Parts: sequence; structure tokens; C-alpha cells
Amino acid sequence: MRKTAVQKIVTNLTRKRILAALAIFLFILAVCVLIWFIYEKSGPLPVSSSNSSAETSPTKPQVYHEKAPGIVKGIYLTAHTAGIYRFDELLELVKNTELNTMVVDAKDSNGNIAFDVKNPRLLEGRTPIGGAILIKDLEKMIEKAHAANVYLIARVVVFQDHAFVKKHPEWAVKNKNGGVWKDYKGIAWLDPACADVWDYNIALAKELYARGFDEINFDYIRFPSDGNIAQAIYPCWKGGDPASANASAGQSKAETIKSFFNYLNRNLSGIPISADLFGQTCCNLDDINIGQKVIHAYENFDAVYQMMYPSHYFTNFNGFKNPADHPYEVIKYSLDKTFEKINEYAEATSSTPRGALSRQTRILPWIQAFSLGAIYTPEMIRKQMQAIYDTPGAKGWLLWNARNVYSEKIFMK
Repeated sequence: MRKTAVQKIVTNLTRKRILAALAIFLFILAVCVLIWFIYEKSGPLPVSSSNSSAETSPTKPQVYHEKAPGIVKGIYLTAHTAGIYRFDELLELVKNTELNTMVVDAKDSNGNIAFDVKNPRLLEGRTPIGGAILIKDLEKMIEKAHAANVYLIARVVVFQDHAFVKKHPEWAVKNKNGGVWKDYKGIAWLDPACADVWDYNIALAKELYARGFDEINFDYIRFPSDGNIAQAIYPCWKGGDPASANASAGQSKAETIKSFFNYLNRNLSGIPISADLFGQTCCNLDDINIGQKVIHAYENFDAVYQMMYPSHYFTNFNGFKNPADHPYEVIKYSLDKTFEKINEYAEATSSTPRGALSRQTRILPWIQAFSLGAIYTPEMIRKQMQAIYDTPGAKGWLLWNARNVYSEKIFMK
């Protein structure tokens, strides 16, 4: 009897131990499941940068980039339109027509950066007044464009930069009578020869590409023209003064801008870049006193966009009293003259390799989608497009309208 009682006690103790062990096991399993669930939903916990290496840090998702279309068909958007106004509406226009490209202001003609930058140095580009972040969710805007297979170009205004002048007046074009020189619109300019200005814009370009833009477009890459130029003096550019110790000493305006183009090419290797030029660079042999020559851009950029707005050509250009009345003829003549220059350059350098940093440069113009000098109907706009299609080598068009108003009637479906 005593043995049976002892056996019962042992059996009961064993069962209790088994149940306790089972309970502990189930508890541990539940905790593991909970941890796994939290991990899957939230991702890995952050690793302290002070005691972690690059090998143990969580990897960031790769940024996706669209390739440039074979024939670019694009429209321009201000940061206001893209950020808080009509981006979705214009994206639908692109999706429902022949359009495939959008050019968005990333740094506008006042020098204001339109988005929340990551690089602390770029905060100098946003003035305390009037420098509001217009594109509040840059990644979301880029994601929407790429979901529709849209090629997205960031426009960066370079040397016309009122905001950066406020932060660094030492690099501004000065007035002989004192203070900062301003153009007829009251906007200040940076000296195109200052290397610090170059580096600032390169830092912005690198961030824009890293954030997802497919191409960086540089505008106002020239010396100022719309103002009392006789009163302008430059802190960096010495305009042919061989006695100056400055790096630009002895350089003409064209040589200075070419040096800037070369600098962009070298420092933005692997990033598609483009240049906006005056339309008259097609035909002028000189640099129009602003430093721009189409061949210098052709040597250094992936794309050259000449602003061939017929209304902007001088009276009697190519025999036309009012060039704005002749959209097809002005565009066709301008492109033909541009390609003459490029072909001459190609023949002259055929035995000389363009080098490791050479780019397969595309030529296409900005064309007029606004009424100035004439009423520009969809038919007038399409005449410009036809001139481009009739020009061998031209790779498309970009439409400029400062208010970003584009009739669907302009475009093919």
C-alpha cells in the first residue's frame, strides 16, 4: 500500500513538472511569435551608429531611375504647381497623351530650394522669408511619376540666385557704386567664376539624383545680361586680367562658362545632366556676351536644351519682321544651324576621342507654349513640333509655359 501511495505522489509531481515545463515553453513560444510579428511589421531595430559598422547597418532601398525617352516630349512645372497645386492633374495629362517627361523646379529663379533637403549646406539656399517648402513630400511626387513611367527632370537655376546672395554676398556680382548689383527685375546674381558657387550647385544636384530625379537640368548658366552691365564688377571673374591671382584670370566669359561645364561633367559623372541655353546660340558665332556657346555645352552634357521661343528672337531675324508669327520656320532654321555647328565640330575632332567623361549628347529645344508676339494656339505649338520632327538628329521637345497651362488639344493621344 505504502509503495502505491509513493508511486502516486511521484506521478503527481512528474505531471506538475511536465505541465510547468509545457507552460514555460508555450510562454517562450508566444514571446518569440510576438517579437517576430513586431519585427515583420516595423523592420529591424535601429543600430547605434557609435558602435556599428557599415557591414551591420541596415541596407537602404535602392532609388529607381527612369531612362531618358528616345524622343523626349515634356512639359515644365513650377514647384508651386508640383507641390501644392496641380501635379496630379498634369500627371493625368501626361498619362493620357503622348507626353513622357516632366521638368520640375527644384531651385527656382530666386534661388529658393523647393523641398526639405538632407544636406545641411543646402539650407543656405532657402531664405527665411519666401523660402517655404513647396514640395512637402518629394519622394511621393517622384514615386507617382515613376509609377506612370514618366521621366522626371529637376530644374536648377544656377547663377541667378537672390537667396544664396543674401547668405553669401561675398560671391555676388557687385555694383561699382556700392552694394550688390541687380538686374532690371531687382534680382541679384552670383559670380559665374566662383568655385564655391559651383560646389553648392553640385551638392544640390547630387542630392536631387540620390532622392530619385532622373536628370538634373541647369538653367541660367551664364553671365547676367538684363541690367546695367557696365556697372557690374565680379569678385572672382577678372575678365582677362593677367595680373590677377584668381583662377579665372585671363579667361573670357565663354572660357569661364566652359570651365564650369567641364567642372559639372567631372564632378557629376554617372548622373545625367542637361543645359539650358539661349536660342540664339544656334546662329551666333560669339557668346552673345553671356558666355554661352552650344559646342561647349555639347562637349559636357547628356542633353542640350536651347530656348528657341520664336517671340524671343530679334526683329527681322532671318528676314522675319515678327519671328513669333513664324513658329515652324524659326525652329527649323535654328535647329539646322545648330546641327551645322555640331557636324563641323564632329568632323574637326573625329580623330580625337572625346574622353572617358564624354556623354552621348541629345539636342532638343524648349519651345513656346505661351502667347507673346503672337497668339499661340495648339496649332502654332504643333508647327514648332513639326519643325523638330523634320530635323534629323533632333530628339524631341520641351514645352515652356510659366503658368503651366497646357491644353490637351496640343498633344496626340
